Amino acid sequence: MSEISSTSPTDFIEKTKPKKTWVKKSVLPGFGLSLGFAAFYASLIVFIPLACLVLKALELSWTELWAVVSNGRAVASYNSLLVLRFWLPVLTCFLVLLLPGY
Repeated sequence: MSEISSTSPTDFIEKTKPKKTWVKKSVLPGFGLSLGFAAFYASLIVFIPLACLVLKALELSWTELWAVVSNGRAVASYNSLLVLRFWLPVLTCFLVLLLPGY
């Protein structure tokens, strides 16, 4: 009985309070790790092949590079790219106006 009377309600409240730490708990736990994995795979899939492409282009002379860039297939791909870059947003705007609420 003496043990119960020696503890006050404030002692109980102080013991149950969470300890203050200098590190804030993240709303998204594991975000740093997942960001690291995403950066690693992006470097494997995108950046390394892109760097190899630039290095290969640096090996060519200006005339060889111009021959590759002005090839018929390359020019056709540039043309289709520019046409699609114009018409796809137009199509998207039309579909947004046609299908309101979706």
